Amino acid sequence: MDALDSLTRSGRLIRVSADQYLHPEHLERAQAALRGFFENHPVLTPADVRDLFGLSRKYVIPLMEYLDGIKFTARTPEGRKLILAGRNY
Repeated sequence: MDALDSLTRSGRLIRVSADQYLHPEHLERAQAALRGFFENHPVLTPADVRDLFGLSRKYVIPLMEYLDGIKFTARTPEGRKLILAGRNY
């Protein structure tokens, strides 16, 4: 049993992609920051996420895809739109 798998199963880590994990508290903070972003912007782009969190595309794209997957955001031709403003994952 891999340590990361064990931590993921226990809920102590969240698997964002095949090789990227987040602590649940960090994901909640990221979602809160993104909800704040959406208060003033209709769409979110990878560049916006990069600027908000200081991340490279290597980390931004998997995070955005994860958020789409849990229905926090939805990908549109213009960029990501917020789906569930009040729900934490």
